[in-house]
Amino acid sequence: MDTVLNMKAFLATARAGNFTAAARVLGVAPSIATKRVTQLERQIRGRLFDRSTRQVKLTALGERYLPVVQALVSDFDKTLSIMSDARPRVEGHVRVKCPTTMSYSFLSELFARFQKQNPMISMDIILYDRPVNPIEEGLDIAIGGAPVSFGNVIDIPFCPLRNRIYASPSYLEKAGRPAHPRELAGHACLNFFPNGTIWTFQTEAGQISIDTSPILSSNDLNVLLQAACNGNGVASLPQYLAADALKAGRLEVLLKDFPIPETWIKALVPASRIHQPPVQALLSFLREELSAFVDAE
Repeated sequence: MDTVLNMKAFLATARAGNFTAAARVLGVAPSIATKRVTQLERQIRGRLFDRSTRQVKLTALGERYLPVVQALVSDFDKTLSIMSDARPRVEGHVRVKCPTTMSYSFLSELFARFQKQNPMISMDIILYDRPVNPIEEGLDIAIGGAPVSFGNVIDIPFCPLRNRIYASPSYLEKAGRPAHPRELAGHACLNFFPNGTIWTFQTEAGQISIDTSPILSSNDLNVLLQAACNGNGVASLPQYLAADALKAGRLEVLLKDFPIPETWIKALVPASRIHQPPVQALLSFLREELSAFVDAE
């Protein structure tokens, strides 16, 4: 490999006419370009350049070997390119379940990029919001935020999922701002019914649970988001979903001193399928992408 680098330094210097310009092309210091050419001259036991303070000129030996070195380096680069293209690609099929809102917000874009990078992998993407046992549903991966586990199923955590309590300024002007979770009993609650009507909060003394009486329940968080923005009531929403409405002033955060217990976005994978190459490829991709996922405040 050193010989190839030395040859490339020779070619760059021959084209540029000096070591400084050649070094810029190679992305190295001028001293490195000079050293590589000198090493090549020692290997062939002959001078390739006549050097002066301003420029270098090919010697007769350099003129003779220039086309030979050009051909060798070109063949080397082509061979590396062919070998890179010949690397085995992961292929197969993956059947994935995802929450609807999470998919619309960011997962669908990740899946599109994953498949662009892995064109030999075909995918089934099924959207629904209830937690499922991937073995019973015939899935390779079930993605969600519910704190559930199943036998013979491996949990793969990706990143935290944080919920907050939100309401619109117009609703708060009409109904008042709750100071404690227990006051939610007197408010119009907008409920994500797959999670049930009991809302849980963290206090200094431990967790407390509030049994709400929703005026609206839905299995689609976007329905609850729009209802909250329109002043219909109080909603528990993921921070990533409410972020734009919060910035626009359409929603406000309530009960900041009573955080909702944190859950995690995770994948549930049948133990029998965890080592399948397409499953491993998708898990690795999601782990890398979601590790940088910051749930908006």
